[in-house]
Amino acid sequence: MLTRSDCEDIITDAGLPLPRKSSCFMCPNRTNAEWREVRDHYPEQWAAAVALDDDVRNADEYGALYLHRQLVPLNEADIDAPDRPSAAARQCGPGMCFL
Repeated sequence: MLTRSDCEDIITDAGLPLPRKSSCFMCPNRTNAEWREVRDHYPEQWAAAVALDDDVRNADEYGALYLHRQLVPLNEADIDAPDRPSAAARQCGPGMCFL
């Protein structure tokens, strides 16, 4: 029954570095900072997310589905822009991903 904050406290109290937050490479709930991390450090995952974003839109008869909140193709989204406070404050968790 530990929260994410509890886990972070245990790790830092033990003098260990906080691990990277796990999440699906194509999570539409990502912040711009999280998308930048994928783009800049995990190019294979970035390419897979861009391809999935295209596939999802091409499969949608209206072409209106996007992985990024700017509602543009992922490789065209301005992920270098600062996150909005509400986006940066959101947390992923059970029932949040809709997958």
